Amino acid sequence: MATIRDAARVVLIDGAGRVLLMKWRLQTGGAIWITPGGGLDQGESHARAALRELAEEVGLRGVELGPWIWSREHRLRWNGRDILQRERFHLVRVESHQPDRSGNDEQELRVIEEVRWWSLEEMARSGEVFSPGRLIELVAPLLEGRLPAQPLELEA
Repeated sequence: MATIRDAARVVLIDGAGRVLLMKWRLQTGGAIWITPGGGLDQGESHARAALRELAEEVGLRGVELGPWIWSREHRLRWNGRDILQRERFHLVRVESHQPDRSGNDEQELRVIEEVRWWSLEEMARSGEVFSPGRLIELVAPLLEGRLPAQPLELEA
């Protein structure tokens, strides 16, 4: 039986229309580019977790958390455990930000290989794997200022 893990993620977009992603080394081999975020601490809200994770993973503090735009449930295997992760994605916009990983814990330092800004064009040309799937088509309307009326339910 899978352990349920609630998580908060952030779609961080800068003034140049780029999205900040982290290259996550998979335990099964290979890597995938993901948005900043992580599991909720005991009693923590999704909003508070999203802001905490931004501070810890990329050194971004003092920003306004935007709307909850997407939800997703997906299964993963981590450290020998089956996990059903239930994620809420929030939008955050900044003019610019230089990622700072000094707040990363030991595990993050081991599994996050790189943090960088991506344009949609760079993503399309890269051949890399991005999560959630269809990330390019999901981010495109956000860049145009079009937000979903209610959070979109994404496929794993």
